[in-house]
Amino acid sequence: MSYMNKSSKYSKTSIKKIDDLDISYEVKYRDVKYPRLELKTGKLVVILPKDFENEKELLAKKINWIIKKKKIIDTAIKNISKDKTQNDFLLFGEKFTLEKGAQYPIIDFENKKIKVDFSDETQVIKLKNIFKHLLKEKIDEIVDQYSRKLKTTPNRIYIKHQKTKWASCSSKKNLSFNIKLAALPEEVLKYVVYHEMVHIKRRKHDESFWKIIEKEFKNYNELENSLLEYWFYLEKMPIYRSGE
Repeated sequence: MSYMNKSSKYSKTSIKKIDDLDISYEVKYRDVKYPRLELKTGKLVVILPKDFENEKELLAKKINWIIKKKKIIDTAIKNISKDKTQNDFLLFGEKFTLEKGAQYPIIDFENKKIKVDFSDETQVIKLKNIFKHLLKEKIDEIVDQYSRKLKTTPNRIYIKHQKTKWASCSSKKNLSFNIKLAALPEEVLKYVVYHEMVHIKRRKHDESFWKIIEKEFKNYNELENSLLEYWFYLEKMPIYRSGE
């Protein structure tokens, strides 16, 4: 296998198929020590070190994991197509009914309604900012709670509209969270925040990382699967869609 554009973080990309399975995957060469698989948004990405010759062995070892995750994705997509509640909108795990608003967006927590005109760009921007503010307040509370347990504190916290990630932790201890998290129930949101805070102490998803995770969330595998399902479910909702 030839390598191209190695000087650009070894960023050669190719699309392939796993033998006998209807699963395509993308190969990316990066400046990393160990190979890994990512299946965060429905696309299987095989990330390889610059000198890694063949990904087939890695895929063979992880085939059961790949099939399991694909089933979760397929089920989530199937459920979306069956869902007839097009006017429902998730906010912190609760369903709100969407109604066309007047001059400005309104979130009616008592009656579980969100009034907004999505054809008005100004209203959409205002609603996004409300969501960001509400999410930031929640995350600040969770960070404060886990800072004492983990004995670590992030430098800065950002709320962003990220296309492929729920959250991320930078080398400067800055945490970035996707606005989509405003849709999630409290336990799942707490897991994401805790996960990123652990990254301040442990950069890699190694054994020591998952041991810290398991102390607080013994059901972390279930929560990871829930995140995968939510990612696709939220694609039908304005504001949460990855491309918006």
